[in-house]
Amino acid sequence: MWRCAAAGLLEKRDAARLDHAAELLRTTEHIVRLVVGRAWKWLPATEHARQKTSEFVARVLPRSAPLGLEAELRQTCEEVRLIYDRVLVEAVTS
Repeated sequence: MWRCAAAGLLEKRDAARLDHAAELLRTTEHIVRLVVGRAWKWLPATEHARQKTSEFVARVLPRSAPLGLEAELRQTCEEVRLIYDRVLVEAVTS
């Protein structure tokens, strides 16, 4: 991402947002695996496992997520999709 930004193919703010998103998603996935004992594509189903996942993610990645981890993940995925759609449209129309 940073090489794309350096080459002018991606705005620096987009690269930073994608970098943050990758770190959040990757960290959450690893913590979910530790909490439930196997890989999952989303947060665990039980409230206890969700709470533990959220607590561990907050310890590893201190952040401000007043709406909780699930809302932060949804917002992050939406932002990544918007960046992807914009960059793809720019690439196609260039």
